[in-house]
Amino acid sequence: MEQPNINVHRRRSLRRFSLFTVTLVFAALLFVGTTSFSSLPSNSGTGDIHLDHLKRAVPLSGSAVGWHSRALARPAPNYAPKKADLAFTATQNTLIGSQFTMALFKPNYAVDAGGKILRITASDFVAFQTLIQQVGTLPKVGWSVAHNRTDYPVDILKTPAGLYASVYGWDSATDVLTGPTAGYTKLPPSLQSLIGLAREAWEGYTYFSARNQTLINQILSF
Repeated sequence: MEQPNINVHRRRSLRRFSLFTVTLVFAALLFVGTTSFSSLPSNSGTGDIHLDHLKRAVPLSGSAVGWHSRALARPAPNYAPKKADLAFTATQNTLIGSQFTMALFKPNYAVDAGGKILRITASDFVAFQTLIQQVGTLPKVGWSVAHNRTDYPVDILKTPAGLYASVYGWDSATDVLTGPTAGYTKLPPSLQSLIGLAREAWEGYTYFSARNQTLINQILSF
């Protein structure tokens, strides 16, 4: 009677085990990747980390709320952004790198997160300018909103005149800081409002949307 070939069975068992191991590892990597992207901050539970202030618990000051929606009806593709006209830029540092949020140009133009050039209303531009001036009077410190996670983005605001402000963990639901900061226990209202307005520029976009990167890079070089 022919004896079973133990080596053949052993090789088959090893192949089955290897295939099972590869499948298990792939499934684990897929799970980790999915949870990593799904864990990007969603401050309001709406799934959009940028427009959560539209359902806000902390009121925004100023009259420019909704500026981006209004400006979408006023595209200005023929306007060429100039360094001399730059009034304000907003970016984010995130888990997946630096992201452009928006730029504001005199007399009343904006470039949104997708690199779309828009003409905003004069009153919206004035409201932006007012908040920018107010933020410019704040202490030049790093602001950090209290959270129980450490994966929120950092919003960075700049102007050619020298304004620089950074806020970790901006959230529509809370403005409480991680600790007393330059005499404040809550994020100053002007800063809370300005970041909220800037984040409207993400309306219709995600971190992975197609965008006019050539124009964005040009603006970031100003």
